[in-house]
Amino acid sequence: MERESRLRELFSRIDARRRGFIAQEDLDLFAQSLRMPRAFVHDFVDEGDQSGDGKMSFEEFAAFVRSKEISLQASYESLQPDARGKIYGWRLKKNLRNMELRTGRYNTRKKIRRRGLQQMLKYVDDSAILTAADFRDMMILIPQGQLETVSPYFMKVGLDVGTRRLPIPDRRKDGSPWGHLLAGGLAGIASKTVSSPLNVVAVRAIASGDVNGPRTVGDLARAMSKIARGPEGARGLFKGNMSNSVASAPGKAFDFFAYATYKRFLLKGEDREPTNLERLLAGSLAGMTSDTLLYPLEVVSTRVSMNLGKPSNVFATARAIAKAGGVRALYAGWGAAMVGVVPYAGISFGCYDMLSTAYRKRLGGETAGPLPTLCFGFASGLLASTLSFPLYNATVRLQSGTIPAGLVGKPGLVNVMTHVYKTGGAKALMNGWVPSCAKIVPQAGVSFFVYEIVKTWLDGEEDARDDASIED
Repeated sequence: MERESRLRELFSRIDARRRGFIAQEDLDLFAQSLRMPRAFVHDFVDEGDQSGDGKMSFEEFAAFVRSKEISLQASYESLQPDARGKIYGWRLKKNLRNMELRTGRYNTRKKIRRRGLQQMLKYVDDSAILTAADFRDMMILIPQGQLETVSPYFMKVGLDVGTRRLPIPDRRKDGSPWGHLLAGGLAGIASKTVSSPLNVVAVRAIASGDVNGPRTVGDLARAMSKIARGPEGARGLFKGNMSNSVASAPGKAFDFFAYATYKRFLLKGEDREPTNLERLLAGSLAGMTSDTLLYPLEVVSTRVSMNLGKPSNVFATARAIAKAGGVRALYAGWGAAMVGVVPYAGISFGCYDMLSTAYRKRLGGETAGPLPTLCFGFASGLLASTLSFPLYNATVRLQSGTIPAGLVGKPGLVNVMTHVYKTGGAKALMNGWVPSCAKIVPQAGVSFFVYEIVKTWLDGEEDARDDASIED
């Protein structure tokens, strides 16, 4: 009752003209009296105005104040005050750069821009002790333009696993994308290099058409040993790795910028986070875009991996392919690869999202954390790779440029899969599955490990620069 009386008094003070309602300009003028940043009242009349006449009743105003007080308190608690509800200046400076606010029509996540942060902390001493009320007073100093939307990035940049990249946005990643792109590119190169021997075995098993390919750990070991002891030597285990590695860093960049473009298109300019369906669509389209741009390198990698002679030059192989069949030959199997993106994206996204959501609900956190994320990505990549493997099998056969013996008609996805099934059964469609899925283990572990090391180092450098700028 007392709280409602207080709110009615506030409403009356804002409604200076005693009209029985308030408009946006009334809220803007009174925002500082409410100890709230202007951004918290920006567009609220549009949010609460049910009739569309630009007016807000007392009931709507009361609901607004209650929700924003809760948001401010939650933001303050995220700064990690002590048991007394107070916080030292040095801790405020450290934690404020990562603090998020919920504002706007869609309760969008916002962060304070670096310049606004410097303005707020310019006169705060490290030894100062602040309360929640002091925090609200400081928030008034933030101009509306100093709040920026936090957008989660597309890319499991630290987890490049499976037959295709996982088209899953990682909600933990915000700020400048360049550190994520660099860390993800290096992690991708490392993971592809470590798993290259298994990839060579998988490609040769699929392209050879031998239904008795490696099926156990012992089979894999013998296959790799045979390559290493043969004329190719140990270098044969890394054939095709150069083109795969070259595609890693630009692949991350293409993924990121393509996802941002498709996300803007799907959101139609609305300031909110995408829904799960929108994330899946944008991620799948981004994956198809980057795969298309870099597809010739994938074809070259397959051809080089199949070469049983002396080490092949990537550029010489690309020229030979283009000379023999034109530029179109560099896109052999492209249609099959794009069709394969659909089930792979849907399965991996659905599996990852279910596991991550269930885990976060069980623990009550906003993010799953690094180690669970690794496990969920591994499980998602394994399941998606397994269920979509027949499509990947056909793609590699088409990339190899060799026409299966007895194939009638033009080589294409449906024709090749039908022929393989008729001649070897379902077993032939899964040939090469063991080494393909076995490589997910080193890929997941190495890419995650390298990514976290590089990103931790980059974050440390950025924090040091931020501390220096605040002190200045």
